[in-house]
Order: sequence, then structure tokens, then C-alpha cells
Amino acid sequence: MINVITSGCSFTYNSEMTWVGKLEELWKVHNVASCAAGQDYISRQAINKCEELKGQRNILICQWSGVHRRAFFNEHNFGFEKESPYIDKTDNGYWIKNGGNGIDSKVVENENVEKHLFEPYRKIYNEQQGAIESLEHIARTQWYCKLNNIPMLNFWWKDELRFFEVDISLVDWSSFWFHKRTGGMAEWCVDEMWDPGFAEGNHPTKEHHDRFAEDIIIPRIEKLILWHR
Repeated sequence: MINVITSGCSFTYNSEMTWVGKLEELWKVHNVASCAAGQDYISRQAINKCEELKGQRNILICQWSGVHRRAFFNEHNFGFEKESPYIDKTDNGYWIKNGGNGIDSKVVENENVEKHLFEPYRKIYNEQQGAIESLEHIARTQWYCKLNNIPMLNFWWKDELRFFEVDISLVDWSSFWFHKRTGGMAEWCVDEMWDPGFAEGNHPTKEHHDRFAEDIIIPRIEKLILWHR
């Protein structure tokens, strides 16, 4: 049996609404994606699941997110009174994610989190540093997969690195799918389906996700399976 492990942000979370659902019709899928996740969280989730399934036949697919995104671990939930896409509970604390489309995004409606986590973060952090650390998280995940003989497929949620001057040699780009050299899923949705028609929240629609799975992801998984028999 082949395990397909998927990790990413809201472009991958919720198998019923994303491209992951089409994969579940064909393989055993373990989706560890989390809304608002950045590269640190996406990598951590992916490696943890691979470790859990170690010794089995695994394939990893990572959809990478915004370079500004980061998860903060704390033993307190900062007063979150209900479920939120920006907080994930663990056995010993909480991962709180900043999400949004840029470092200045203020999408988490929680004054305590904004004051004690995100405001200090913005003062000492910038997206250039985020781009550098993003590549480090991706490289770490690739090194883990290489060490454990796990085939890997990568793609971006959208064109994320083009505006930063970073050393890209750290990453093995041969495992990446790109739309028109630098683009990701968002650019593919606009160009290939002739419709920017993203659903509310600037996310691809269910139709976009299904086509993306059928045209881009599934054929590449099938090749990975053939190459790594």
C-alpha cells in the first residue's frame, strides 16, 4: 500500500474542498495541512507524519505557502474562545499562526495575540528573512526525504520568491512543479482555467482544485510511483 502524505496551508487543508480529495479516490492519503501555515509548520507536519509512517511506502507532497508566515508555540491559547484556523492545539500547548498575505496582515482577531506575538514579530522580522528561512525549511524537508528514500513533489501556492534576492542553491528544484517557470497553483488557476474566479478569501474554487489534481498532481504521483518501485 502506498501512503500519500500531503502538507500545506489552506490551499491543501480540507480534503473535501481541495485537490487532495481527488487523490483520496486513488490512494491512502494522510493530509496534515493546516490553515494559515507557513514553511516552518508545513515542514514540521510533513516530517512528523513521515516519521509516524516510517518503514512503509510513502510519497510526500508539499504545497509551500507565504514566506512571511510563522507559527508560534505557547502553552496558553491567548484567550481564543472558539475554534480558529489560526490556532492548533497539541497535547502540551498551542501553535498560533499569523497567516495572511503579507507580514503586515492583521487577520487574527485576537488582541492578546496581536500585542504579545505579532507586533513584536513585525518589529524584528522582514519578508527577506522569511524568504531565506523558507528555503531552509524546504531544504530540511528534502534532506529528510532523501535520507529516508521518500519520493517528494513540491509546488508553491503562488509565485512567492521572485521578489527576493536569495541563494536558491540550497534547494533541489528538480522536485518542484512550476507554472511558467516561477508560478504556483494560483497562477495556474488564472491562466489555465481562464478565470481568476477564486472563492471568497482569494482561494481556488472546488472546480479549480479538481482540475489541478487531475492535470498536475495525479500524473506526477503516478510517475513517482513508477520511478520508485
